[in-house]
Amino acid sequence: MHQGYYIFNLKEAVQLIKQKMWFILLLSFCGFLIAFGITKVFLKPVYTSKVSFYVSNTEHLQNKIDFSDINAAQKLANTYSVIIQSDTVLSEVVSLSSLSHLTPLQIKRMMTVKSVSNTEVIEVHITTRNPQLSADVANAIASIAPSKIKEITKTGDVEIIDKAVPNPFPSSPNLKFNCILGVLAGMVLSFIFVIAKNIFDTRIRDEADVKRYYDIPVLGSIPAFDAAPKGGYRNYGR
Repeated sequence: MHQGYYIFNLKEAVQLIKQKMWFILLLSFCGFLIAFGITKVFLKPVYTSKVSFYVSNTEHLQNKIDFSDINAAQKLANTYSVIIQSDTVLSEVVSLSSLSHLTPLQIKRMMTVKSVSNTEVIEVHITTRNPQLSADVANAIASIAPSKIKEITKTGDVEIIDKAVPNPFPSSPNLKFNCILGVLAGMVLSFIFVIAKNIFDTRIRDEADVKRYYDIPVLGSIPAFDAAPKGGYRNYGR
């Protein structure tokens, strides 16, 4: 009790949560079901395949420039990443008979090109709804990109480290993660609802509530005659 209003403490919060544990578990289970249903019904699985390249610059090697410099390596990798995503490269990729149904713009939307931190390695990730198509597009890029980079830069050298293989497991959505997230969301919402409902509920139910909210002595109380029989009014005369 503080200046006419009641302060909700941690001990009472724990007791309240114990009392409402059935509600918390029920809402958590509902969160699990909702997350599972959305993931299975509305989110389509996608598959990612990856091809990686080692990049270098023959001019730097001939001039004995310290290519171990991280900034130089990253700059070179970033430059080659831009070339790989260019229409010049992707136009030749889609000219292959197996990929003639695609456009350079479609492939650009499927791909993610990134350089591995502090290295001269570039990774190309292709994500589609078909695992075989993802691998085919990634390998097509691997077959075209090295020669086009050499042609454009005149001094660039690109070697394939790993070719792509079809990934049998979807990269997204993550069913396990989404279900855990649904359970946690249901649990948090139930906690907030239970605590908030108790804080804003100012009804007086017993003597303890009178003392708690108003800090005044209780002179007497009126028994609840409709309560469960305990040998009182209902059992009078029996």
